[in-house]
Amino acid sequence: MIVVGGCRIPAGYYNLAYPLSSYPSGGIFIRSAKYYQDYEEALKIRLEREKREREARNQEYNDRKARDFWSRFFGGYFAKDTEDTEQLAPDYPFSVFGLKKSASNEDMKREYRKSILKAHPDRGGSNEAFRRVREAWEYFKCKVS
Repeated sequence: MIVVGGCRIPAGYYNLAYPLSSYPSGGIFIRSAKYYQDYEEALKIRLEREKREREARNQEYNDRKARDFWSRFFGGYFAKDTEDTEQLAPDYPFSVFGLKKSASNEDMKREYRKSILKAHPDRGGSNEAFRRVREAWEYFKCKVS
């Protein structure tokens, strides 16, 4: 280890340049430059690379924010998001309540009431199960009406 002007320089470094703060590496170089502008060229290359990386990150961030904004703004009005759509079973509302497709409206109403009591969060059910039962009932009401 070499100490120059109060600065400790690790072993293995060959050249020091002054002033120490005017170079990209702080003035400590592993290999000596063949020409004095080599240091400026290295700095320019590093700054250009950092600028490209920063611009790419900013572009990705702006694209994501724009996508999020427009999807929230239109709310799926023009096109539904493919990742949010679920495929419904052929006997969708009946399968939630454990009924066959040939069940009557009264059977459906009775099973809905039983299911909603079981799935209600205040009675030991989960929010997800409660939501699923409510959605199935709404779907059934729209289909019947």
